[in-house]
Amino acid sequence: MSIKSKQFTTISAPDGYWIDAKGVLTPIEIIKEIDFERDALVGELVQFAFKVNEALEELKLRAFADIQAFVDLSAEKYGSVKGGKKGNVTLYSYDGRFKIQRAMQDRIAFDERLQAAKALIDECLADWTVDARPEIQT
Repeated sequence: MSIKSKQFTTISAPDGYWIDAKGVLTPIEIIKEIDFERDALVGELVQFAFKVNEALEELKLRAFADIQAFVDLSAEKYGSVKGGKKGNVTLYSYDGRFKIQRAMQDRIAFDERLQAAKALIDECLADWTVDARPEIQT
């Protein structure tokens, strides 16, 4: 059995040991060859995935910029704007075989501030409706 000395991890371990998924130091002499091979495969694929992720990020930035430039050009040439209020745009190749879609959505997150705002509104309503008819009072 050949012993691989470099583990694919960001955690450092003393020489002659690997760290398992539970954080336990394991002497490399008792680790099976298949575990070394699995670790190497996972490491290679993760490194490749990081490169692909960088390329995808670059593609996304370029695509958004190029699509926006095209939308601006279209608006300038024809006095109209493609896309909805959120900026969604669908562009087709001339033959219709390919489609590029820029879809943007609003992200609305409700957190503790919503509860605080509700409490303030309830206070205002209670003050404002003191002399109101019973149906309106909360």
